[in-house]
Amino acid sequence: MIRTLLLMVLAISLIGADKAAEFDIKKVYKSPTAKWEGKIKKFEEYAAKGHLKEGSIVCVGSSSMAMWHSRIEKDLAPLTIIKRGFGGSNYNDAITYAHRIITNYKPRAVLVYEGDNDIAQKVSPENVLNACKLFVKTLRDKLPNVRIYVISVKPSIKRASMWEDMKKANALQKAYCDKHDYLTFIDVSEVLCEKDGSIKKDIFIKDNLHLNQKGYDLWSKHIGDALKKGELKHENQVKK
Repeated sequence: MIRTLLLMVLAISLIGADKAAEFDIKKVYKSPTAKWEGKIKKFEEYAAKGHLKEGSIVCVGSSSMAMWHSRIEKDLAPLTIIKRGFGGSNYNDAITYAHRIITNYKPRAVLVYEGDNDIAQKVSPENVLNACKLFVKTLRDKLPNVRIYVISVKPSIKRASMWEDMKKANALQKAYCDKHDYLTFIDVSEVLCEKDGSIKKDIFIKDNLHLNQKGYDLWSKHIGDALKKGELKHENQVKK
């Protein structure tokens, strides 16, 4: 009887601790996700025309993903992808619209780039990790077998003062991804930084934030190599 009561108390305390530790993204992220409604509707209109194929790879994320759209299909060929970058987004936005622009397409994998704007909006590295975890949970609740490739927050000259926090967010996300066989962390800083760790200066457009074509050459090869290593063998899952 005493043993049973002790187990009940322990179970209740664990539940309470779980709830206390629960991540409330709406308290952390203040960005108005409704501003993306027009862009999301355009994605939906395109999808309604029947252009998209189940079993593809959805590529979602902020402006670094959106600005890759013009060449991403060529860079990642022969993989079948669905372009869903919307510039200026953060993890909160990606989570808010996940079912409308990701899981509805029934992809076999998702490539995501978020965290850059999150840190710029003063979200802590620890909460970037929490948001990443919630993004993964949101996808896998609907698609239990989906594989997710997380691109690290990239370095940039404009946000150099934030780079330490970004590196911490990257380290936290990598450690998380390394624990799960359905997650892959892709560290783009390996090719966007010099050997001494300093940020390369000739890989950005005039705003010193977004990559130029040389930057995308480095970015796309590094990401493409990792994505193809994991996904080429699954390309036969695409419904033609």
